[in-house]
Amino acid sequence: MRDSQSGGFSPEEGLVREDKEKKPGKIYVEIGSGGNPAFFVSKKALNPGDKYFVVDFNPDDHKISNVFGKMHFGEAYEAVFANGKALPFENDSADEIIFSNVFGDPKTFGRDKLLMEAARVLKPDGGQIIITEHITPADFVKEIGGTKEDITQFLSKHGIPLKVKKISREEADAEDYIGQADVRLLKGTPIQVILER
Repeated sequence: MRDSQSGGFSPEEGLVREDKEKKPGKIYVEIGSGGNPAFFVSKKALNPGDKYFVVDFNPDDHKISNVFGKMHFGEAYEAVFANGKALPFENDSADEIIFSNVFGDPKTFGRDKLLMEAARVLKPDGGQIIITEHITPADFVKEIGGTKEDITQFLSKHGIPLKVKKISREEADAEDYIGQADVRLLKGTPIQVILER
């Protein structure tokens, strides 16, 4: 049921829209979500038939994510205990792959391998990889780049078959995303990069 004030869905009814027709939905894969997947924060709703897979290799985060994910999304949600560099998904199977505050994290190693594996799983026609860095965007820019040219060069250098569709940097996104957290923790202007095959 729609919440008329926010345009979203009321939490007590879950975040999966009801629909009488059964049709194949989209496959969303979030990599490195920890215990706080992006769909929870954004309150994005799934359509009937959609599947939302959250991949993390931290056992504690995996357990937390699984409990809350099932509570919000029901059977459309699945927490997957795996490494982002060896995803348990078929080639060309995901419509959207999400990395939220993963690439800017100083503890993240093998960024090129993460992107190469995401490219393998991404559908070639219309699929997209969304990288959002609200917490440590300066570290993302240092490691991968902050312009289309920098990111294109990074992808090319590592033989990653992706191209930059869009880059946006907006200060307002950070407060919306972080909510009650201290925005002063940010290192630089938030960045979002959308990649496609």
